[in-house]
Amino acid sequence: QETTGNGLQADTGSSKTWSQEWKVLVYDAACRDVISPLVTVGRLRENGVTLHMLIHGKRDCIPDVPAIYFVLPTKENIDLIIQ
Repeated sequence: QETTGNGLQADTGSSKTWSQEWKVLVYDAACRDVISPLVTVGRLRENGVTLHMLIHGKRDCIPDVPAIYFVLPTKENIDLIIQ
């Protein structure tokens, strides 16, 4: 387990640090409004987020790449996540 630059704990289970491992960030419109004034694309990249997209957009499965979901806990969002 390691601490990221923003104080979050991550258990990566690999030799790469959390910020070096590629990640996908998936968010809904409400959460986009929360993070967009706080986090720049450059800051996401520094922390290994190589792709970020809205949950309602077309998403392909990317094997072996962890996904971070920042969404409201609605039935619709949960259904989209488990598709």
